[in-house]
Amino acid sequence: MTSIYLAQQVRELDRITIEEKGIPGIKLMRSAAQACVDVLLGQAPSPGKVSVLCGSGNNAGDGFIIAGLLANRGIEVTVGLVGKVPSGETDAGKAYGYCCEAGVEILTAELSLQNSAFVVDALLGTGLIGPVRPEYQQVISAVNLHDCTVLAVDLPSGLCADTGNILGACIKADMTVTFIGRKLGLLTNDGPEVVGELNFADLSVPGSVFDAIEPSVRMLSYEDQIRKLPVRNRNAHKMNHGHVLVVGGDQGMAGAVAMAAEAAMYSGAGLVSVATHPTSVNSLVARRPEVMTKSVTTPDELKALINRATVIVVGPGLGNESLGNESLGNESLGNESLGNESLGNESLGNDGLGG
Repeated sequence: MTSIYLAQQVRELDRITIEEKGIPGIKLMRSAAQACVDVLLGQAPSPGKVSVLCGSGNNAGDGFIIAGLLANRGIEVTVGLVGKVPSGETDAGKAYGYCCEAGVEILTAELSLQNSAFVVDALLGTGLIGPVRPEYQQVISAVNLHDCTVLAVDLPSGLCADTGNILGACIKADMTVTFIGRKLGLLTNDGPEVVGELNFADLSVPGSVFDAIEPSVRMLSYEDQIRKLPVRNRNAHKMNHGHVLVVGGDQGMAGAVAMAAEAAMYSGAGLVSVATHPTSVNSLVARRPEVMTKSVTTPDELKALINRATVIVVGPGLGNESLGNESLGNESLGNESLGNESLGNESLGNDGLGG
């Protein structure tokens, strides 16, 4: 499983790394910058003119070091600065000094973007909460209209790191390099639309740092889950692996119950049955002859099927017409495992399944 964090949690991981593990912030910044340069040059070994757009704070510090690293490789690069030059005592200030020592020209964002084939977005970081300020919105719009490849540092500027919502305006990146912990907003809501190819760099943070913070979410992978499935005997009988009954598919809504039945099959159920409206039977049999399909018009007919099922799925295409309200009475359900869905919930009133 992959750990997913909120922005404040990642900031706490960063703090623990610096204050408790003794790893300087500027070292983490340089590691982050190197990770971005590696991704950039992996994508475009000869990137042409590069514009690194920097705002303020540590995100800008990453950008300044990126620009310096590129310049030291002989790549044409400028920095487009939005806001003030950072204080020399801060990590971002030290990064700015490194950038200047490398001979990188510091320009306005507008001038830096001119004739650039590659743009590095280091404008705004995970601390963004409210709407993007007008001066940043203007630069973001210019980047999105510019014919170039865009790499976002940690996350695209304008994206909420926690919710994945766009906060007024947002860079649409071709690739994003995120650090230390994967942020929830990169994977939710608008995030996948603007992140592009997502790359992760742990910056060699000690594994013990992560013991202090419980992830907000853990993302499952197919590989993780497939290992948890029990190994089946080759001579196993279908009834050794459960009987799923799917109830639904009212008039004109057979597709939903068909897809639910197929999902049950693919999940490994030994036997899948469908209780459906008489008009849906033929289409279901034609689509999936291996599914046991039964027309149901009375509660007693449904109860007979329920008594043989291990798991019951109620709702796909059930609607609130005849199948849901007239045919399915309160007495139909016993103590079997039950899952219900969308329109089916409307049918589970006093005249339907749930009472």
